[in-house]
Amino acid sequence: MHRVFHRGLAKALLSRAALCLAVAGWSLGMCAAVEMEWVVVGDANNPEVPPAQNIFGLPNLGSVTAVFQMGKYEVTNAQYAEFLNAKAASDPYSLYDGRMDADSSRGGITRSGPDGSYSYAVKPGFANKPVVFVNFYDAVRFANWLHNEQGTGDTEAGAYNLTPNPGFPPNPDNGGSVVRQPTAKVFLPTENEWYKAAYYQGNAIYRQFPMRSDTTPVAESPSGGPLSGNFAGAVNGGTLTPVGAYLQAAGPYGTFDQGGNATEWLETINAPYRVLRGGHFNNGSDTLGAFQRGYGFPNEAYEHSGFRVASSLAPPAVPVPPRGLGKIMALGDSLTQSQNNLFSYRYYLWTKLLDQGVEFDFVGTLLDNGIGGFPPWPNHQGKPFDQNHEGHSGLRTDQIRDQVLNWTVGYVPDVALIIAGTNDAISGRNSALAAADLKEIIVRLRLRNSQMAFYLAKIPPVGASITVGGLPVNDYIDSLNGLIGTLPSDPALAGARITIVDLNSGFNFATDGLSDGIHPNAAGEQKIAARFFEAFQVSTLNSVSGVDAAGHLTMSFLRIQAPFHLTYTVEVSSNLQQWFSGPAETELIASSDQFNGTESVTIRDRKSPLTDGQRFIRLRLRYGPPL
Repeated sequence: MHRVFHRGLAKALLSRAALCLAVAGWSLGMCAAVEMEWVVVGDANNPEVPPAQNIFGLPNLGSVTAVFQMGKYEVTNAQYAEFLNAKAASDPYSLYDGRMDADSSRGGITRSGPDGSYSYAVKPGFANKPVVFVNFYDAVRFANWLHNEQGTGDTEAGAYNLTPNPGFPPNPDNGGSVVRQPTAKVFLPTENEWYKAAYYQGNAIYRQFPMRSDTTPVAESPSGGPLSGNFAGAVNGGTLTPVGAYLQAAGPYGTFDQGGNATEWLETINAPYRVLRGGHFNNGSDTLGAFQRGYGFPNEAYEHSGFRVASSLAPPAVPVPPRGLGKIMALGDSLTQSQNNLFSYRYYLWTKLLDQGVEFDFVGTLLDNGIGGFPPWPNHQGKPFDQNHEGHSGLRTDQIRDQVLNWTVGYVPDVALIIAGTNDAISGRNSALAAADLKEIIVRLRLRNSQMAFYLAKIPPVGASITVGGLPVNDYIDSLNGLIGTLPSDPALAGARITIVDLNSGFNFATDGLSDGIHPNAAGEQKIAARFFEAFQVSTLNSVSGVDAAGHLTMSFLRIQAPFHLTYTVEVSSNLQQWFSGPAETELIASSDQFNGTESVTIRDRKSPLTDGQRFIRLRLRYGPPL
C-alpha cells in the first residue's frame, strides 16, 4: 500500500534549513539550501480582463496560455541570505545593499568579513520577512541561481542571459531588454502571470483585490481577517510583516501578500522602467488593487520593494504502463470518504479487484472515513484494506480543483475515480461552473500524468425532499450530470482517457440512501462499487499492440472474466476529437479470450495512411450479461 507522511510531520520536515528544491519534476540539485513553496496557477488560456477593468490598455492582461507555478510567498531575508553566502563572497554584482544593515526597521541582513570572504547573516526577527533593498537585476540573478540548481550556480545566464558590462558589472549591457529564455525553470513573473495569480477568480471573473474580493481591504496588524493586509502604515507606523502572516487573506490560487507588505518586481518592461505591482506597507488601499501599476528603474533598490519568483511545470513524463491498473486515486467528497460506520464503496471495489487477481494500489493522503472514522474493515484474502484515498468531505468541485495538485505531490496516479458535485448541488451553485471545475481537475491531473485514465461519475441522486432555493436538488444534479456526459468530447480534453460512470440511473435513494437524505447506505456503497467495477473491465493503461506485415493491428489487454459478455466497437480518428466507426472504416478480424486474464483483438484499418493521413484507432468495450 502507498503511504505518505502525516501532514504535520511533512510540514515540520519542510521547515528545516537545508532541504532540496524540486520544481514540479525539474530536478534542481541534491542538496539545495533554499526551498520555495509554490502554488499551481491553472486555468490555462483564461480570458483576459474585461476592457472596462483594463484602464492601462495592456495587451491580454491577465491571460496566460500555460499552467505555471507562483511563489506562495515573497522571497524572504533568510532565502536571500543563503543566496548571498553562496554567490557574494566578493560581490562584484552588488547583490548586497548596505541599507539591508543600516535600516533597522526594514533591512534584514548584515554583512561581515573582508572583501573576498564576505559572510551574511539574518537579523533576529527578520528571517521570514520579505527581503527589500533589492533591484530588478538582483531579483533576476536570484532566479538564475535557482534555475542553475543553487550552490555555485551561475547568476548571469540560465533563465535570463545577461550581457557583461566591463565598466559597471552590476548593470548588464542588455539590462533594458533582457527577457526570459524559453527553457527557464525559475523566473520573475510577467505582469500577466502576476495579475492572474492575484485577481483571477476563474470563470472569466477578475476581482479588484488579491484577497478574492472586490471589497476594499482592511489595514491592520496580522493575523486579521480575510480582507486584511499590511498597508497604510498599519504595522508600527510602516514596516514589514512575516510572509503569509495574514492567514485568512490568501489569493485565488493560494498566494499571500500580493497586496501590501512589499511591492514586487515583475519581468515586464515599460521602458525605461520595469513594472512593480502590489502596493507596500505605507501605500493606501488603492495601490493593492487591480487598477494600480507601479514602475521602477531596474538598477535602483527601494526600502519597500522585493520580489517573488515563479516556475514552469516540467512536461509530464509518460509512465511505463503498469501491469494491472496501477495506482488508483479515489477522488471527491464524502461520497468517496464515506461515513464513520460504513465501509465506503472503496472497500467493496477493493475486494472485487482482489478476487479478480488485478494488480493495483489505492493511493492518497487520507486514510479515514468521515471525521476520525475507521470502521472495522475485514481482511480479504488475508490482506488488510488499502485505505488511501482523496475523498475530502464537504468540498465543492472548485475547492477540489484548487487542491488536487497539492494532494498528489507525493505520488503519481495511473487511474482517477472522480465523484464530485454533490456539495455544489446542495449549495445551489451553478451546474456549469461545477462542470468547468471538473474539466479543470482533469486538465491539472494530466500535468502529473498525461496518460492517466479517468473514471468520471455522474453523481447519484439525493433524497427527493432535499431542496435548495425552493427547488429540488435532484433537478440540479440532473443538469450537472448532463454536462458531465459531454466532457469526453470537450476539445480542451482531447486525448484524455475518460470513461463516464453512471451512478445515477437505477440508484433509488429510498433503498440506497441514508436518512440524512444525501449519503448512500451500505447498499448504495455496494452499488457504486459495482458500477466502477463494470467500468474497469479493461484497463486502458495495460494494452500492448503491434502491426503485422498485412497491416493487421493486434491489441492485448487485461480483462475481467465471467459473468460478463464482452462486445467491441472499433473507432478511428484523424484528430483525436471526432471518432468514426462502421464497416467503411475498420474491420474486426478476430478476438479471443486467452483465459489467463487477457484478451487479444485483431483489427484492420480499411483506409491507408498514404492517402488518408495519420489515423488513430481505439476500442470501445461494453460488458453485458452472459449469453
